[in-house]
Amino acid sequence: MNEAVDARVLEGSVATALARLRADQQHAPDRRTALTRELSIMQTRVHHLVEAVANGRGTDDVFEGLRQEEARKKILVAELAQLDALTETISLDEKRIVQILRTRLGDLPALFCRHVPLARQMLRQLLDGHIMCEPIVEGGKPGYRFTATGTFDRLLTGLKVGNDGGGGQGS
Repeated sequence: MNEAVDARVLEGSVATALARLRADQQHAPDRRTALTRELSIMQTRVHHLVEAVANGRGTDDVFEGLRQEEARKKILVAELAQLDALTETISLDEKRIVQILRTRLGDLPALFCRHVPLARQMLRQLLDGHIMCEPIVEGGKPGYRFTATGTFDRLLTGLKVGNDGGGGQGS
């Protein structure tokens, strides 16, 4: 089962994911500028609304405007935080990510044994058709070789992924 995570497929998947993140990052400076500008304008409006309240002109409309501006501020701050996280993600080392994934996926049978229902669900999503079982004798002991074709398409919702690089048995 450990051979199912072919090094080329894993490296290619990480490279593709980082390339997508880096492409998104190209738009980050423009988006950051727009968010910062909008936040500054919004803070000025909040200041004026607070002044209206302080001067005794705190009508229901003023309080509602203040609530709306504060809600929008939370959204803008969250979007800026996402851009910061994207910047941090882009700086990740591709080889280090592959190594971490290989370590974490190093013993798939043990992982699957600890989470049987989840493993079954994942295999149903990954496998494209039937599993071929071939009896073998290895080291004088009988066993089976399992071969299947698979796809990542159903795991990655919203994305169409192709594996043109080959890799692993059954692909």
